[in-house]
Amino acid sequence: MCEKALTMTAEQSRHLQQVSKEQGVFIMEAFWSKFLPVWEQIQRWKLKIGEIKLVQSNFCFKAERNYSDRLFDPQQGGGALHDIGIYNIALSNYVFGQLPTQWQVSGVVGETGVEESVSAVLEYDNNRCATFTCSFNVTTPNTMSIFGELGRIEIAEPFFGAEKVELTMDSGSEVFEMPHTGAGFEYQIVEAMECLKLGKLESETHPMQATIDTLEIIGEMRRALGVE
Repeated sequence: MCEKALTMTAEQSRHLQQVSKEQGVFIMEAFWSKFLPVWEQIQRWKLKIGEIKLVQSNFCFKAERNYSDRLFDPQQGGGALHDIGIYNIALSNYVFGQLPTQWQVSGVVGETGVEESVSAVLEYDNNRCATFTCSFNVTTPNTMSIFGELGRIEIAEPFFGAEKVELTMDSGSEVFEMPHTGAGFEYQIVEAMECLKLGKLESETHPMQATIDTLEIIGEMRRALGVE
């Protein structure tokens, strides 16, 4: 198990997946969000709000201008997409249960050559979309909202590590709250332990293909911004 982003490119993650299969060794990107109780509840509530039409999210914080820091250093994997936008993209795909058919992106590339602010629209089939902004330049409420035909789900800040979520329907609202028992990473650790006990090579909740798919999108967006 390795911290997200597992690798810088989708191709590198494909290589690790192949090595994992050849050697019979478990591999998983440590993408903690999917294993949190709140996100398990979101997956259940999705069934109540009808077809999901729109997902909106922000992950932005004003970072200290230290250009030797990994956030701004391309040699250390710097850039907003790999560090924080990965949550917006991966969790939007998780909500829709599929990959976008196309996307549009704009952003600001800083002095060190990494993307510091990015706004994007991910377009899914049947006229559905996700919009997000990720940035090192400003601080925003880091929430996510999921809008369906029959209601909405609002994930409290920070959406990627949420302890509270609210479902709103015409008939009323419902709140689910589950404070972390530790830092919040304990749930992905339990998942990895269970996978090892069962002899699995990957997690079914966050398989390597999900990691690869997200990195494909990040790579394409960075190239569109002139970063790669």
